[in-house]
Amino acid sequence: MVRRHAVRWSCAILFSIVPLFISGGSAWTKTGDEATAKFAEPGGYEEFVAKTEKTGTIRTLVRVRTSVPDTTLSETDVLSRRAAVSTAQRSLIRELEADGIDTTGFYSYKYIPYILMKTNKATLATLAASSRVVSIEEDMPVPAGVTAGWDTLQTGATALHAAGHTGAGAYVAVLDTGVDKYHPYLAGAVVSESCYSTTDAGYGSLSLCPDGATESTAIDSALPYGTGVCPTNKCDHGTHVAGTAAGRQDIAGSPGPGMAPGAGVIAIQVFSRFDSETYCNGDPSCALSWRSDQIKGLERVFDLKSTYRIAAVNMSLGGGRYSNTARCNRASASTKAVIDLLREAGIATVVASGNSGYCHALSSPACISTAVSVGATDSNNDVAYYSNSASFLNLLAPGSEITSSIPGDAYASWNGTSMAAPHVAGAWALIVADRPSTTVSDVLHGLTATGVSVQDRGKCPSVTKKRINVYNAYYRLIPPPAISVSPGAVSFGNVKEGVVSVAKTVTVKNTGPNHCSLLNINSISLNPPNEFILNSASCPPIERGKSCTFTVQLNASAFGLRTAYLTIESNASNKPAATVKLTGNAKPPVASVSSSAVDFRTVLTGNVAEKRIPIRNTGLSDLLITGIASGGDPSFTIDTGACSGRLNASQSCTLPVRFAPVSAGSFAGTITITSNDPAEGRSLIAITLKGRGNQGS
Repeated sequence: MVRRHAVRWSCAILFSIVPLFISGGSAWTKTGDEATAKFAEPGGYEEFVAKTEKTGTIRTLVRVRTSVPDTTLSETDVLSRRAAVSTAQRSLIRELEADGIDTTGFYSYKYIPYILMKTNKATLATLAASSRVVSIEEDMPVPAGVTAGWDTLQTGATALHAAGHTGAGAYVAVLDTGVDKYHPYLAGAVVSESCYSTTDAGYGSLSLCPDGATESTAIDSALPYGTGVCPTNKCDHGTHVAGTAAGRQDIAGSPGPGMAPGAGVIAIQVFSRFDSETYCNGDPSCALSWRSDQIKGLERVFDLKSTYRIAAVNMSLGGGRYSNTARCNRASASTKAVIDLLREAGIATVVASGNSGYCHALSSPACISTAVSVGATDSNNDVAYYSNSASFLNLLAPGSEITSSIPGDAYASWNGTSMAAPHVAGAWALIVADRPSTTVSDVLHGLTATGVSVQDRGKCPSVTKKRINVYNAYYRLIPPPAISVSPGAVSFGNVKEGVVSVAKTVTVKNTGPNHCSLLNINSISLNPPNEFILNSASCPPIERGKSCTFTVQLNASAFGLRTAYLTIESNASNKPAATVKLTGNAKPPVASVSSSAVDFRTVLTGNVAEKRIPIRNTGLSDLLITGIASGGDPSFTIDTGACSGRLNASQSCTLPVRFAPVSAGSFAGTITITSNDPAEGRSLIAITLKGRGNQGS
């Protein structure tokens, strides 16, 4: 998530003269406008000093000097900005520590060049004198002003609520930092709790489960601070997410109902405490989630599928950067396996796309092809600057200035794709509650068909996706499309063993009769999956007359013919499962020598004669020479290193053989060459050697 403060004062009061003061052994030697202009309204420098003299310290937001502009649009600019901000923040902190100032508890923001800190009079003097400081603001508390959010209004959820559709009977599983089930906004919502967390001293990881267990399904096991282990404010996230998905109606002081105020919540805590600056991005402690614990939580959802009508899992978490689903599926295969399991059971896994501002990339597990990835829009209905964008992103939902519950009966407004994902998970519950037979593909189809198109005009203008409108998706019936796949068979011809072939393209087209009939590809699979490589695991919903293309390759692990079948399952009425036959022939290597016998004839004793035997690969795949051995009389020697290793197609090497007779007479020997040539008679080649020794006159 990306947090924003409710108020930030931006103006500065200028003073013509500031007196020199000394506090805590440090003298402020700068006077005049240069120093006082750093203090923001209201009150400026004099009020800051007055408050520190009264209370000892005040909370301040200190802006550090950077060379980056305030706003950036492109992906490269966002990443460069974040790096520059972090460098500037660390520089100021090191300067303060060198002056003996305790920086414990400071908070450095990710995208804006600010540090939140408590400051006393002496620290204010140091900050004012520092060339690294641009401005100093007081962290001002403001009263809550909560009204019905624009987010649920624009998604169409409130219109469904008015019609009596609240998601009652459906459930959303929240895999996060735990859920405060005692919050009024979630009263009665949580029906099941569990915790999966890890203690690993080598990583500085500590379990958040009751009694430090690695897992628990006991009552209260998913409370965010029930064990007292989670760092302060580090486990608020899950309660905020749960409130957006299923916050109750008519709760005094709340922002209004969540997306599915009648739905139940399955709370699954999958985070661990980390006491490591390495893993916590410079902080001494944080809450992070192990992939292994996420998988345990997803399996728990699968276990509960017969007990509760689970519409969706919400995972507002993730990391990494993946530019395509194929690479993501490989890198996150274990997570994909359980997401596939849930999808087959009719449960959607809804995942936040990530807050790194990437163009053409998502974080994991959002990038998994069978997950439902969600990016964020802001209050202007633009794609949020922080939201990861990609052509394979599934949906958009409101993610900026989202007010929801946090532990302690409180509310907070946060930004992030973490806030967008539960809008989609709650929408899923609204639909599944009244239409339990719908598949994940059906609901995704409906949301993409009826949503509002939003172009990422800032950092990634080539990407346009649908922001959900659950009201339209709920009521609209979309007739099934028809599918056409070409070519019907793909031949890779002759290929090299162990080398990835050139890519072949497969095209899927929607040939259905209705412009509203989106072709939804449920899955694309290979059988057997061992050697053919599928470079795309899914296609986005395809409009009538439009196509989706992906590629396949062959990487044969052994010699011989290869056959597999590509199966494309869809919601098409004419052919729910289309198949494409894939074939290829991994041609073997061929070991070839110029002669099977070498005659050195007569050589004077004490002399050395040498002959060179060429070994050639006349096949297609690589020839691996696995052994060269000599036998017979020791007067014959060979240099095995000259031809050890691998020969590419048409490549050759020369094997030196030497004859050094020590006496007169006839001598005989052999050379045996072994290789991976599968042909009988060539995997083991024998060469005979002979020669005569002559002592001379």
